[in-house]
Amino acid sequence: MFQFEFTDEQKMLRDMARDFVNTEVKPLAHQIDEEERIPPELMRKIA
Repeated sequence: MFQFEFTDEQKMLRDMARDFVNTEVKPLAHQIDEEERIPPELMRKIA
């Protein structure tokens, strides 16, 4: 039988990624689109 649900660890990682995007990436989305580059300060946070 196949397991189609995420593990607790996978759910935690998904939620962390979603929170990061909502708080760090979305506010800069327009700037990123306009400049066609990711600001270095955001890249440091991603790394």
